[in-house]
Amino acid sequence: MENQWPQGSAGKQSLIAYCVRMAVVPGTRVVGSIEYLNERFAVIEPIFNKRGLNWEPANLDDYPRRGRVFWWSPQVPLSTGSVAVFELDLGKGDPDEFAARNAQLLSPVLDYRSTPYDKAIEDLTTSWSSNNRIVNGADCYALCQSDRLIGPLTPTIDDRYFFVDAQNLRLDRIPFRHSYDHVITLPDGRQYCDAASPAIGHLDCRPDGEVLRTALTHAKSIAPSILIPEFLATKKLMQAAAEALPEGDGDGDRQYKRDRLERALRICEDSDQIRSSAVELANTLINLPPLKDELDRAHDAALEKAIDDAKRAAANELAEEQAALAHLRSERDDIETQVSQAHSELRKIRTEVQTAQADVTRQLDSLESSVTNWQVPGNRSR
Repeated sequence: MENQWPQGSAGKQSLIAYCVRMAVVPGTRVVGSIEYLNERFAVIEPIFNKRGLNWEPANLDDYPRRGRVFWWSPQVPLSTGSVAVFELDLGKGDPDEFAARNAQLLSPVLDYRSTPYDKAIEDLTTSWSSNNRIVNGADCYALCQSDRLIGPLTPTIDDRYFFVDAQNLRLDRIPFRHSYDHVITLPDGRQYCDAASPAIGHLDCRPDGEVLRTALTHAKSIAPSILIPEFLATKKLMQAAAEALPEGDGDGDRQYKRDRLERALRICEDSDQIRSSAVELANTLINLPPLKDELDRAHDAALEKAIDDAKRAAANELAEEQAALAHLRSERDDIETQVSQAHSELRKIRTEVQTAQADVTRQLDSLESSVTNWQVPGNRSR
């Protein structure tokens, strides 16, 4: 492992000749693990070299003098065991002949290979997880079913636990890649992502209800003329829409819409299966002798409780109606008293009017009699 090289120009020429014979040369991309670090530099143990498009296990003999690579003044947060990708450069008097340039930390990959992408996002955004490879400020990725690598995802960390804050994501358009192009598996089984190339598409990772509403609206716009019974409309319409996606859409956008429709169809199918399984389970339980008596007792208790509740509700309603009726009767009695008083007042007024009319009549009769008996002086009969 120890290889000593002459100093000066002769040493540099010897190193160049050595590199020509070796699998690695300046500019070779390398993946390595941080073995040692301090405030000024880090020492990296090579794990893989990139030859063409493939990553190959590193031969430490190709890295004179100690089978290591020197990294001056790292500008990223590091810890022992962190994994970085970098390009080889010739060292400048360093303990190792190669130095790291353009180095950056690789993003850890979380293993969700048995989980659909939407459920993986739901888990990451709703629960705290523990993973000692997650560090502040560094993105991570999730490897899901169908070889889909989704991310980057920025974790929020508290002590040893982390979660992905949904508010920091555009859940309706999460980028994804195919893992075989970007995932690097270390000898100890840890996986990291070298996401140097752009994403190949996006996935709608919103909750089921939002995806269903969006997919149904989209399906209606694609296949509005299909005649489907109302109770079958949602599922059949989305199936028809998936088959009728416009060819004019770009490949990426078309696949994005198809993925959303397919997820919506899975939601429908899962709901159908849940309902079917629930009915089947209920029928099975009802017919099991050990449970039948218990179910009968529970049924009787529930029925008795329902009857008691109904009786109490009816009694309360009857009491309220009786109180309202008593109030109405009281109001009626008050009105009748007021009417009786009004009639008495009216009779009194009529009596007073009649008395006044009689007085006026007597006065008029007296006045008429006085006028009749009165004679003008000088006109008396002779």
